[in-house]
Amino acid sequence: MIGQRIDTVILTNDKIIVIEFKDGAFDFSSQDKWQLYNYVMDLRDFHFESRNKKILPILLCSESNQEPVANIFEDIELILTGKNGLKDVLTNYKKDLEQKEFDHQNWIKSNFLPTPDIIKSAQLLFAGQDVSDILNSIAEADILD
Repeated sequence: MIGQRIDTVILTNDKIIVIEFKDGAFDFSSQDKWQLYNYVMDLRDFHFESRNKKILPILLCSESNQEPVANIFEDIELILTGKNGLKDVLTNYKKDLEQKEFDHQNWIKSNFLPTPDIIKSAQLLFAGQDVSDILNSIAEADILD
């Protein structure tokens, strides 16, 4: 998520609503769906307080008249809607709210711990080892092939 940010997050008692607004857009591009999908995956996998929470992703195109529709993208359900549909999505969602305890302050302060990149992983893996240890490790891996 480096250099990217979620447009809107709404925290309810039992869900995290993620809304990505596409200002000036008439249709729902694959790129926009991927962006929202990645936000959801990052929250689900790397944001501590988002784990095991239901996440409702919404993609809104400001120039579209599309009524809200569910769209399976990869392995998650996105809600696609035009400019007039957000109210309907949130109103329908409100009817289904469960009354669970959700500590919103903990969510806001929660750690975001993405996996390290390949270089950092290698550094962590071989930290404190000298060159001969690393070479032996590589040689042992060749034997397994």
